[in-house]
Amino acid sequence: NISFVKEKKIKGWDKRKAKASGWKESLFKVFIFKATFEKGREINIRVNVEFETKDKAEEQAIKYGKMVGQLPNFLRTKNLKTITIHKANHLWAGGNNDIVIYTEGYSPDWIECEEEAMLHEAGHVSLDWIFGGSVKSSKWKKAAKADNKFISKYAKDFPKTEDVAETIIWWVAVRCKTDRISESNYKK
Repeated sequence: NISFVKEKKIKGWDKRKAKASGWKESLFKVFIFKATFEKGREINIRVNVEFETKDKAEEQAIKYGKMVGQLPNFLRTKNLKTITIHKANHLWAGGNNDIVIYTEGYSPDWIECEEEAMLHEAGHVSLDWIFGGSVKSSKWKKAAKADNKFISKYAKDFPKTEDVAETIIWWVAVRCKTDRISESNYKK
């Protein structure tokens, strides 16, 4: 269920405000919606007012709130408190209890669809030790060193920050969606 809470100026993440030193929190106005799920917790969905009206913002909140509702429960932990939606063409981000979504033109070559991106970013928020997630860094690093393999080129190129989030996509595919992947990918 989605319900409108209020319109408010917040401090949040927006890559469009990035500087050479990285991206930082900035101030912007949002429409805030509360999303409640049959199983699991409530989260706030913050939709940038650049969507112009509460109704247009609610369409975005429903679309992405549904994706959050379809995440496995272990990716909808107490760490996931908000999703923030911007109207722009940037890569999504996850961490700091928030998934940041950009609705226009998301097309990195290592992610096939928005649902995969949602799994990846939820992995950062709920599992990555960097953001207080449930995966223990020492155990993960020991296992990674033992097999010396990476699930994707992106995970291999950025093992300290992307290995967990990249692996979760394939874990879900192998455990829950075997009918959607090829036998060779399953074996890999």
